[in-house]
Formats: sequence, structure tokens, C-alpha cells
Amino acid sequence: MRAQDGRCAHPLYALWRAMHQRCTSPLAINYDRYGGRGITVCERWSDFWAFVEDMGPRPEGKTPGGRGLYSLDRIDGALGYSPENCRWATLSEQNSNRRTWLKTHCPHGHEYTEENAWVDKQGKRRCRQCARDRRARLKAED
Repeated sequence: MRAQDGRCAHPLYALWRAMHQRCTSPLAINYDRYGGRGITVCERWSDFWAFVEDMGPRPEGKTPGGRGLYSLDRIDGALGYSPENCRWATLSEQNSNRRTWLKTHCPHGHEYTEENAWVDKQGKRRCRQCARDRRARLKAED
């Protein structure tokens, strides 16, 4: 069934539809990371136009690859999609909000602090102490 109310042509429609699919369809890519973990879409957002009203337009901007610079982000990754828990965020903002970042230390045991961590170009958190240790090892090998 095709929507006759103009929503298919709306710039947010594909995003809204993908959000619903990954939360409700076991056949969807990444369902195990969303619906399979209990992530849901609030009842209000069953209505596309309510979603548009609550989120507003996606902020302007494109990535170097041509995709939208801002995407839909759940503020608390353990909760579902709702007006209270969603925002428009850049990739770096989303990466700093990942479940994997709940870790407090790097794999070598150094604490992630504001002074000892940074986000690389791929959006991965890195440890400054590990980088210093790596440079020291390379210098000693020369």
C-alpha cells in the first residue's frame, strides 16, 4: 500500500521508515541491535507527521561522502525512540554516546579521562597514554 498523503516524498520519510523497521521487523538489518534488545518506537511516532512535528527538519549539512551530516540519535541508548529521547546529532556526537563507550578504561588499563582520550577521524575513542607508549617503543627500536 502506497501512502497518498505526500509522506513518501518527504525528506524524513526513509529515516522514519528505517527506524520502525529496525525496531519491529526481525528480518531488518540490525534488528538484533534494536527491536531484539527491546528498543521500541513510541506510539505517537506511529504517525509519520507526528514524528516530523516533534523532530523538526534535519539540520543542514553533508558529510564528505554526501550523506546528511545530522542523523537521528537516541540520547539514552537503552531507551526507545521518543520525542524526549531523540535529537539530531553529528556522527562524532553519536559516537560519544555509544554503548561501547560505557567502558572507563582502555584495553591496556589506562583510564579514559578528558585529558587522556580523544576521538579519531573514524569516530573511535583513543587513549593518549597508549599513543605515548607506542611512540616511545618506536623511538627505542630506532
